[in-house]
Amino acid sequence: MARFQPALALDKLVDGWVVGASVDGFLLAFYLVDGQPYCTSDLCTHEASLLSDGGYVEGEEVECPYHGARFNIRTGEVTGPPAIAPLRVFAVEVRDGRVYVAID
Repeated sequence: MARFQPALALDKLVDGWVVGASVDGFLLAFYLVDGQPYCTSDLCTHEASLLSDGGYVEGEEVECPYHGARFNIRTGEVTGPPAIAPLRVFAVEVRDGRVYVAID
């Protein structure tokens, strides 16, 4: 069963930006899309580059800063090559101005 772990303050997230954090040993990427927080694994599935190291966010998609692979932030699905494997998506909730992420 997933355990929600504190990750970061909600005010650290801004639409159009990727914020990286390590939670319980997982490298995670956090996003704000239309005011709603989301979380995926931070490593691009193409060559394990950090999305939070300059990844470009447009709408619901994040683009890897190194080779341009694109992913849907909400679902993790690949939306542009060269990646073929999706990102892992983590459930989030907000409590008292902090973002919590479900780690299983």
